[in-house]
Amino acid sequence: FKDRTKIQLSEVISFLEGSNGKSLDGHTSIQDSANNFLFHYKSKRLVPIVNIIYDREAFECKLGSTLRVTFDKNIRSSVATGINELFNDSKVKTSLEDFFVLEIKFHKVLPSWVPRIINKFHLRREAVSKYTISVERHQVNDRFYPQYLSLMEN
Repeated sequence: FKDRTKIQLSEVISFLEGSNGKSLDGHTSIQDSANNFLFHYKSKRLVPIVNIIYDREAFECKLGSTLRVTFDKNIRSSVATGINELFNDSKVKTSLEDFFVLEIKFHKVLPSWVPRIINKFHLRREAVSKYTISVERHQVNDRFYPQYLSLMEN
């Protein structure tokens, strides 16, 4: 389950600083989720660590099913050292070379033809985190975790 809403690129920093005062998309549940996110963001003193960039091709079943298939490809990332670096795409590195992430999403019932395709191509189910792959690619934990701990202690 994810809550999503649009926010102007020019408003992201003020949103994270909690100074834009605008409601998001006019939906109470989204505003509640945003407030919850901001609470944790501020109380835990979270900081951006890595920017993840990828191209997504998404397909939805139009035959009454909730099936959604996505292909995430050209996965790349860069280190982010603060809010102002959040959209800096210089020094981008490929995070997952020669692979893509296939996600099959459904609610309650997986159409019977999907497992046949998965078996035909010998695909295996596994957890794949674009975030974890990118953090490891940049060795972010080794470089930033000690700095982050010192921020938490202050």
